[in-house]
Amino acid sequence: MFFVLVLLTGSLFEFLFNYSTADTTAVTGAIALLLLLIHNNRNDLRFLFKHAPVAQLQLTLEYQAFLLPFTLPALWGKAWLYGILLHLFALLLVCFKPPQRERLRYRFLGEKIPALHFEWIAGIRSSFVWLSLLLLITLLLSPVKLFPLFGIWLVAGLIQNFYSQNESIQMLNASGMRINEFLHKKAAFASWMVLLFSLPTLLINMLFQADSLIMDVLFLLYLCTAIATVVFIKYYFYFPKSKANGTIASLLLVNAVIFFPYLLPLLFLFAYMQYKKARTHLMPYSYD
Repeated sequence: MFFVLVLLTGSLFEFLFNYSTADTTAVTGAIALLLLLIHNNRNDLRFLFKHAPVAQLQLTLEYQAFLLPFTLPALWGKAWLYGILLHLFALLLVCFKPPQRERLRYRFLGEKIPALHFEWIAGIRSSFVWLSLLLLITLLLSPVKLFPLFGIWLVAGLIQNFYSQNESIQMLNASGMRINEFLHKKAAFASWMVLLFSLPTLLINMLFQADSLIMDVLFLLYLCTAIATVVFIKYYFYFPKSKANGTIASLLLVNAVIFFPYLLPLLFLFAYMQYKKARTHLMPYSYD
């Protein structure tokens, strides 16, 4: 089964890199985002770096092997440079040791962000370095035509990963809101925060690339809808104090729309369906 999966993956990316009209940069970014999500969700990193004398070498070999089914089709085709960049990204990824947990970092986040949106407090604390680096690079290159969209898309992928952990029933009901109001506030806050992270870069891009105005506006609409959908999917699969089981699959589904912009109306419908399902699923957990 494993070898069948590897063969199918290689065949898919052989088509995407060498035969399809898909944007090679976007496909490469999706693979990099997948690897980054896997790396950030590992629970054994601190143990490895503390107790394994060759932790970086072990992770390097593991990630390089993981990338091969994706990159071999690129390396022997016209997209060879993107394959090399992916392997260099994996090398860079293992150079950063996971931060220690003894000290509470960025205390100001708990003062500025309401406790209802704890995902943002915990998510920014755990991804602060990567978020800052991506945002800085994206902002510096914002006058370039397509790069800001790609950079913000990577940032949005990190943000979507904030919603991979479920809270306790006590935290769920701490606000005293009805389910509808709770879901609306969670989705609205997430959308506004994504706008806050994205707007400076895209506004600069609009100034330098006036012909990309419609594309940038549609991209913002996609970002807000995508993060709201991730919120609804989290609560559709909600189970107290557990991993959000549907979140990783939903990230792949929601982010696939970026490759097929004409599916944006379907994303609106999908978001509404997930909202309805989340509202129904949360009823047994509500104190109302």
